[in-house]
Amino acid sequence: MKIDFWSVLKQLFVQKDDGDTGSHRNISFENNGRSGYVIYCEGLTSFKLYTEIGGKNCIFYIVIPSKERWKTYTGCSLDKRDEILKFISDECLKQQTTSQEAYYEIEAESIVFYKK
Repeated sequence: MKIDFWSVLKQLFVQKDDGDTGSHRNISFENNGRSGYVIYCEGLTSFKLYTEIGGKNCIFYIVIPSKERWKTYTGCSLDKRDEILKFISDECLKQQTTSQEAYYEIEAESIVFYKK
């Protein structure tokens, strides 16, 4: 399969007519058995957060940087922290659980997903 290098660059850096700057955000997962990473991407920004399977009514949890370490670890402003963490949490709930049977709580340094 041939990929046109210039077409890829254009998609990344040229503003679209609809006002979209191409900075769509998404998450993906890297699994290593009982642990792994949630990978957050938005435009040219990306970072990994460690995740591990829980026990009892905890399905899994994600370790997140404290407010003090947020900017250094993620490269994102502290002002966007709550919004980004909610996006990650909502997407994990949709993609990794049966959302009707699960919920999450965002804590100071973790996001914990529980069975209802």
